Amino acid sequence: MHPLFNAPSQPLKVMMWMNHVSICDSILDVLKKNRVVPLVAKTSQAAYKIWESEKPDIILMYLSTSKNEIFDLIERIRILDWDPSNRKTAILLVSDTEQSEDLDMCLLAGADDFLIIPFSERQLLKKIRFTGVRSIKSLLPVSSSLFMELLDIFDPTMKEHSLNVALVAYEIALDLAEKGKFASFTNGDFVENIFYASLYHDIGKFGIHPIVRDKVGKYTTEEKNEMNRHPIIGNQYFSQVLENHPDEPIWHMAQKVAMYHHERFDGLGYPYNLKGHDIPLEARIVAVANAYDNLTTQKTYRGKRTHHTAVKIIKSEASISFDPDVVEAFINKESLFVFNESKKNTLPITNELE
Repeated sequence: MHPLFNAPSQPLKVMMWMNHVSICDSILDVLKKNRVVPLVAKTSQAAYKIWESEKPDIILMYLSTSKNEIFDLIERIRILDWDPSNRKTAILLVSDTEQSEDLDMCLLAGADDFLIIPFSERQLLKKIRFTGVRSIKSLLPVSSSLFMELLDIFDPTMKEHSLNVALVAYEIALDLAEKGKFASFTNGDFVENIFYASLYHDIGKFGIHPIVRDKVGKYTTEEKNEMNRHPIIGNQYFSQVLENHPDEPIWHMAQKVAMYHHERFDGLGYPYNLKGHDIPLEARIVAVANAYDNLTTQKTYRGKRTHHTAVKIIKSEASISFDPDVVEAFINKESLFVFNESKKNTLPITNELE
């Protein structure tokens, strides 16, 4: 079982409607061994009935044949499950190409995301995990969806980084909760909320001058000081948000994450030089998640580290840069944090569909 799906107390339910037998069988094999409950429909009518009775977390459909029926099914479901802020079922499409009018139409009709063939097993699991976390959440602020759309337009690299950090932070928080660490913090909605709050950890960078923010290469001392202001700017942004939404826990958590995720456990971080447990738990978690994704991402001034090297570096910084309990939780989950490695675990369907 892939550790990505050890977490939820209730397994994800994924309904599949696919006319391509080999694709369906290959995906089923992956789902069954990863604590996902697959529900298979053979017709659009059967798919709709399964959705009505089972309310699956995700609907997975192959956009090849029966395009009109897929479009109609999406429309029928979204008539009753339309609100993006309170959506019960996410719709994930599998497509042969990203450049498709049919894909665009289905996304406009209400599909949430898509996966392009060929894809690896890890890519499938990551996409289902992210889509599933979104569908489980009972209250997703619409603003977070809009924020991701804006990132996709203005800074796709930041979007990918934000999603990776959110996924890692979610799993770390989940491990802490499962082990009973920081129980007074990790109970209730903490684990789910940290996923959404983490998406905004770098929002303050939009307040940095583009010449500095988008610079290729190493920063000068002055430029680095300017970039180091982004947690303060993030704090100011969420202070304004909370004036209008004072009772929304995600925004309170997002403010702490944005403000404190560059603090260090030894007190030598920035911008406030907080130390140890004076740093909010959510920020201590995101600090590790942020470091991992930065280490394993290609930079203009250095190559990316391998997963193994990044894990080793983070482990060596326990009690120095990072909370040792958070590092331990990261190590417990590290086998699934391989977002930026070469493609692995290719699905057996890949060669057939190339």
